[in-house]
Amino acid sequence: MDAVFLTHSHSDHILGFDDLRRFCEMENREMPVYGSPATLRNLRRIFYYAFCNHCISTYVRPRAIEMTEPFLLGNLRITPVELPHGRIVTTGLVFEEGGKKFAYYTDCNAVPEAAREVARNCDCLVIGALRHRTHSTHLSIEQAIEIARDIGSKRTFFTHICHEVSHAASDPALPAGMNLAYDGLHVVV
Repeated sequence: MDAVFLTHSHSDHILGFDDLRRFCEMENREMPVYGSPATLRNLRRIFYYAFCNHCISTYVRPRAIEMTEPFLLGNLRITPVELPHGRIVTTGLVFEEGGKKFAYYTDCNAVPEAAREVARNCDCLVIGALRHRTHSTHLSIEQAIEIARDIGSKRTFFTHICHEVSHAASDPALPAGMNLAYDGLHVVV
């Protein structure tokens, strides 16, 4: 693992933080952890022991890096975009390399036009789609389908799906080029 990207600091997205320990130990190095200023502030508060200078731990050694504008990681261009998620803002990510574009937009209840433009005509879009019914802080599957069509993604995977969705019943009913994601899915762009 080369780096970690955090979209926001809700527990279902950060509570695996301590598992970074093994990656730090194996290579005896810090782990770059990218996030918005607000996400990193919350991470420092929740996992204070990993960031505290006088209680430096060999347990997890994060190197916090703020994502506020596009940047390069090797040859990979990464563009963070803001997405509304109820009362907070999450970070969507668009990765570009060698003419290929991959967008990751999870945990949002809308995708503003600016974020759609950054992902426009991407090779692959991974987007949160909680369930068929509407929700106040997440996109429904139908809303995510509409956004994917507007963005013009060649391939779309829906993620962050709740227990109400039957994978076996819902996946075959999706439009061509769109599928429900699943654990262990490998995507080649």
